[in-house]
Amino acid sequence: MPGPGKKKQKSLPKKPTSSNSVRGDQLDSFFNDIDSTGGWKDVVMFLCDYFQLPDMNRRSGLKKVHVNFPQIYRKLDDAFAQAKTLGNDKVMGGIVCIWAKMSVDARLRNKLFKEGLLSKLIPLLDMRSTRIVGLQALVTMTHHGGIEVREDIAKETPTLLRLMQEFPDDAKVNELVVSTISHATGSLINTDISIPARVKKAIDMPTLLKLIVDAMRKPTAEYYLINHGMNFFMSASMHYAREMKAIPPLMNLLVAALRSNDLSIRSDAVITLLRINIPDSEEDTRFSDPHKFMASISRPSPSHLNAACMQYGATKVETYLRTQTMRDYQKAMMECAQNHDLVKLGRTLADLITRTEYSVAEGGYQAVNERTGRMELMDVGLPFKMWSDALPHCAKALRAKGELDKADILDIKYWILKQNIPKATAHAEKSLERNPNVAYFYYAIGLSADSTQALRAVKKGLKAKQTTPFVRYYLLWRAVEHAGNMAITMLANSPVGEPQWQEGVAFLVSAYEDAKMFFAEAPPDAKHMLCILNWYIILDIAIHGPELSPNLQELEVAKQKIEWASQFAEFIGSPPRKTQLRLTRELILRLYPTATRDWADFITRLDGMSSFTEREQEKSTEIAEDTLSAWLNDLEHEEGEEGGCGAHHHGPYKAPSVSRSHVELYRCTHCGNPSAILRKCGGCGKTRYCDSSCQKMHWPEHKKSCKTSPTSST
Repeated sequence: MPGPGKKKQKSLPKKPTSSNSVRGDQLDSFFNDIDSTGGWKDVVMFLCDYFQLPDMNRRSGLKKVHVNFPQIYRKLDDAFAQAKTLGNDKVMGGIVCIWAKMSVDARLRNKLFKEGLLSKLIPLLDMRSTRIVGLQALVTMTHHGGIEVREDIAKETPTLLRLMQEFPDDAKVNELVVSTISHATGSLINTDISIPARVKKAIDMPTLLKLIVDAMRKPTAEYYLINHGMNFFMSASMHYAREMKAIPPLMNLLVAALRSNDLSIRSDAVITLLRINIPDSEEDTRFSDPHKFMASISRPSPSHLNAACMQYGATKVETYLRTQTMRDYQKAMMECAQNHDLVKLGRTLADLITRTEYSVAEGGYQAVNERTGRMELMDVGLPFKMWSDALPHCAKALRAKGELDKADILDIKYWILKQNIPKATAHAEKSLERNPNVAYFYYAIGLSADSTQALRAVKKGLKAKQTTPFVRYYLLWRAVEHAGNMAITMLANSPVGEPQWQEGVAFLVSAYEDAKMFFAEAPPDAKHMLCILNWYIILDIAIHGPELSPNLQELEVAKQKIEWASQFAEFIGSPPRKTQLRLTRELILRLYPTATRDWADFITRLDGMSSFTEREQEKSTEIAEDTLSAWLNDLEHEEGEEGGCGAHHHGPYKAPSVSRSHVELYRCTHCGNPSAILRKCGGCGKTRYCDSSCQKMHWPEHKKSCKTSPTSST
């Protein structure tokens, strides 16, 4: 049936008996009939019926338009030209809406833009009667548009900016303009690659940012404007960080948004705040100078830091373990020079390697060359001269004795020292096939550049029985880093509520839980304490924002530990760096009191938008179905169609939140690793696992509650 959809249409003027073009004697009748129609949806439906267009709510209908595009376009373009000549706004606006509807099909969209669609649409924005319908068409086109189309529309940003300035109190104009800008300009600047020159030239970013903030703050602003505004800020932060930092109201809005009940709003705010600190940030310190360390600990530590260490356990803090390990290491190497016992040395080194990161220092057996008077390496009868080269020889000796775990630890550490991570990872994977209970093997895989592989490994390693405090804290740190970064990537690039977005929430919760565990268990001088505390505070606010008190008193202990950790770092000669996480945490805590006060009414109003009952949402949907906007958005994506509108909503609003049951659907029952690809237990169908190894490790515990028989295997 021709027309835009199957729903029963309202009474329309009688369709002319002529086929489907506006000619001569039919012209007056055609314009009289369309002038007698009601709203814009009636106009569009009349035109679809008049021109006998296929049902464009279906892919099959769009395919028919594609097959007959030349004829269909010519009829519509002729009618548009005649309407323009006669000043008939309804026909012009209605035909533009039909073209917008066609734009969901990538091929049709490209053809329409080559025919000059945008040049026909833009003038409608300055006509009072067609301004809204023109903007609605732009929203649809940019929502489904490809890169070139979005570039063309982004070039019109000055026109859209002007509309916001001319109609600051028109809520609908501002909502549609911000949505269009978020779809078009936002999608083009939300990338690591450079912005197209013609787009960059068209954007007055400081003015644009200020106008969007002002529009969002108005009492008339609806959720869709706010959501698209937040999404645009996230996109702009990729290239306009400093411009954003220069606008105090915007910075306060981003921080205040962390108190919203809407998790998607909070996640947009966190991602934006993290991104805008990238230009001013420094890389974290990965290595520690042993000479600075020894010089630092040779002097007395501050009394309050010493008291913190004593309270934790003087022999369990990292400073003590590192110092003791250095002494034990040198002693073992000297003894080996005398007894040449590689097995004994290997056992000692394996224990030291799992005690602290700085277990194997480079050195060698040296003596004074009597001829030159210089210190030179000497041959003491061992198969190595440099101490680090002892590792593979000791591993071989241990392997001959059947001590395979320790031998593998030495081999893996050797490859790590040589910075050959692929070989260290490959060796660790083979070792795990033999013994999956050694946490250090997972430690090595955690060094992998593949975040998915590394996170899966460290989460499993946290469940391994053979571990040490050093290995455990390292695994927790890596778990937080990997899960946190993956969460940010997924939440930034996935539509809200979709599986990948839900998976991102699971990663967020996983990172928070591991950060909380590290924060509670690790010594106050732990190397990664500052990094973890930055993550912990940011994640706690992101996940529990509206539940926290306005003064964030729940974070007082974490703030105190940050002070101690910073002072410990200064004391051992590794002062804290201005990392992205640190700058973000400091920014949030600095602005939080003022931001939450200044934007309190905005947050209250925003959260009130999520208080619809299900019936009210259904009712609002029914009303929306009778509007032009609903018809434009009621379409099916073709295969491979770009989404591109980011993580914002286009349906009835219901604020997403952190649901424990939902999060667990995306986490392994054994190790807690977040993943969208989990295998279910064949018996109960409830527990979920990363792979067969997690399934096997969990079976002794799970068999008590599984529906399978005691002898069954999951």
